[in-house]
Amino acid sequence: MSKKAARIGKNTLLVSVGNVIELFSAIVTVAIIARYLSVDEFGMFSLIRSVGLILTPIISFGVARILVREISIDKTKAGEFVTAGLIVNSLIVVPVVGVTVVIAAALNLTSMLNVLALCLALLAAILQAFARTMRAVFIAHERMGYNAAAITLARLLNVFLVLIAIFFNYGYLSLFVCIAVSELVSLLGVSVIVIFHFTVPLQRITVDRLRYLFNESYAIAISDFINRGHVYANVFFIKAFHGVTQVALFQAAQRIVAPTFLMPRSLLIALFPMFSRLAANDDELQRLHQAYRMTMNFVVAVSMAICVSGMSSAPYLIQLLFGEKFSGATGSLEILIWTILPVFANFLLNFLLTSVKKQRVLVVSNGICFLLNIVLGIILSLRYGHVGASWAMLIAFCGRFLVNFYYTSKYIGYVPINNLLLKTSLAGGVLWLMQSLATGPILFAVALIISLLVYIGMLFQLKVFGKVEIQLIRGILKGKRRGAPRRRIKRD
Repeated sequence: MSKKAARIGKNTLLVSVGNVIELFSAIVTVAIIARYLSVDEFGMFSLIRSVGLILTPIISFGVARILVREISIDKTKAGEFVTAGLIVNSLIVVPVVGVTVVIAAALNLTSMLNVLALCLALLAAILQAFARTMRAVFIAHERMGYNAAAITLARLLNVFLVLIAIFFNYGYLSLFVCIAVSELVSLLGVSVIVIFHFTVPLQRITVDRLRYLFNESYAIAISDFINRGHVYANVFFIKAFHGVTQVALFQAAQRIVAPTFLMPRSLLIALFPMFSRLAANDDELQRLHQAYRMTMNFVVAVSMAICVSGMSSAPYLIQLLFGEKFSGATGSLEILIWTILPVFANFLLNFLLTSVKKQRVLVVSNGICFLLNIVLGIILSLRYGHVGASWAMLIAFCGRFLVNFYYTSKYIGYVPINNLLLKTSLAGGVLWLMQSLATGPILFAVALIISLLVYIGMLFQLKVFGKVEIQLIRGILKGKRRGAPRRRIKRD
């Protein structure tokens, strides 16, 4: 247990480093670009960038998650699966180009500048999808240092290039060039590491292997596309009903919240190989359920603190990152910040369902979420603009979580989520009360630190974290057991 906990702790730390850098670089880059462009220009930039972000999961086709699952079980098949994954990615590129043409016509992108920007956004999406497939090798081998290095390289290079483009005033199109170049460098770096340190992609691959990978991954691809699509569908509704100014306000809030979705990956990517190995053995399903319960406690507790603190600090965040011209985005941020709770928890459910080879049900949950968001998005954004679209997104995310929670309870086992939400909400209420009493940024910063310490103390008092979780934390941090019988630690 001590070696396993230490390995998970090390991998979690390494993934966390990469994700923290990715999170802050994304927020910093968007803030810099928003201050460089006018509100309308930022709205158009966000609209075109959203197209690229929607296309990425189509090209990725969900193969990375299947590769992690299969390679973590049998590492000798790494080269075969990587080759198959890259072939699947390449085959998907052709129809994606056709989809891009349709999107360009639908958005009425007639100017050559915007057409070139869309082409560069598509190129960046293709390069990112290929790099994601290659990085699956790092995760399956639990070598998260390489994964963190690849992410860090791409994001820091993007920040550096954007700063150069803005300093020399190269203009709007150069921002898309920066994104594409950073993704290209990242792909080249990842490819070199994989080939020289892990496996060489095979020159030939069987049709059966391609068929197997396609059949296993298409459900994830559909669910990822629906998930990403419904997130950015509201951008298109707002553009149609209210114009790019409201798009800019909505995207300013969303670009603060969206990078935080990377945070649960730090833990879950490190745990996914273990989930897959436990799920592959029927005798270990009880341990998988115990891991599910403990991980859900951590995920909900952390996300509740982020939601409450983010809502309280929304005016300060908008002012700090985007300036006074984006003050209208505060209302959207106060709503969208609460999407973190269902999204974080849903990440865990996605990994668990994939580990037990039930990833096809994700199509159902994401389909329901997509339809709910489309209906509510049209109704609410038409009347209330970017604020209405924010409410539509929050309700849709909650609906998706409920569906996936049902399936996870069916295939793995039930965890008392209602009791967990009650306890964390009580602690979160105290957290909000302490933060709301502070006035001004300095007093708020002090109140933020003190209130978070009180929040953590309340979690232990309310027994959100019990002895087993405490022992696990100690094992992860120190790599050894303390204070519990050997049998108990081994079982949990």
